[in-house]
Amino acid sequence: MEILPVLVMTLALFVLGVLENALHQRNVEKIPIRIHVNGTRGKSTTTRLIAGILRQAGYRVVAKTTGTAARLIFEDGSEEPVKRRRKPSIIEQVRIVAEAARRQGDVLVIECMAVHSEMQWVSERRILNSTIGVITNAREDHLDVMGPTRKDVASTLALAIPHKGKLVVGEDEFFDFFKEEAKRLGTTAHLADTFIADSDMERFPYMMFKENVACALKVAELLAVPCNVAWEGMVRATPDLGSTQIYRLEHAGVNVYFVNALAANDLTSTVLVWERW
Repeated sequence: MEILPVLVMTLALFVLGVLENALHQRNVEKIPIRIHVNGTRGKSTTTRLIAGILRQAGYRVVAKTTGTAARLIFEDGSEEPVKRRRKPSIIEQVRIVAEAARRQGDVLVIECMAVHSEMQWVSERRILNSTIGVITNAREDHLDVMGPTRKDVASTLALAIPHKGKLVVGEDEFFDFFKEEAKRLGTTAHLADTFIADSDMERFPYMMFKENVACALKVAELLAVPCNVAWEGMVRATPDLGSTQIYRLEHAGVNVYFVNALAANDLTSTVLVWERW
């Protein structure tokens, strides 16, 4: 008889889980365009650029970043911190999907917050089911769980490629690998190879990298957003708190510069900031 309460509780939890999943999947289906932004560096900035483009194009966009400070960005461009009562967990993405559905969003642009391989897969295949996936790059970070090599990092990121959707890849080094993985899932892969002039980059009031802009422009192209509309949306997008910015202080006739590159905590990204500076 002692096992009966355990069986009843187990059955009740199973039923609740099935009902919760059904509700979540219904929320997912209410959002026609779901964009999952993944990669080692540039995810938050790329998320904001894509959201800015589609907002400028007339879509009702909800976005969420996870980088330096997790932010929920609403359809009018306003934003607020993501409220957390416990440590960050991918389960909060379920709540973001529900909020986007409640707001009747046409588009959800969401930054991947998973690191471990199994969480990458769950984030995409069980939570988001994205229509467009973005992989900005695969660099040497989180090697303790994604490594030990960059190819291992790429393999982990590939677990979040959408099923029967579209994939945008920001760098060509692992593009062939991502393309094969995407093909296996019935997804078409697109390299973010749009030419971007240096003069265009000067339109941003803070340091911006062409790789992030190229990813956003490729998403715009896939959704048939005109180039001029895309650029206007990107320039208007609010920069992420962790974006690389340069501050100048004049003291005693001497210019003192502070380059906020604290989010660039891998060697490749740090070198890129140094070369730009």
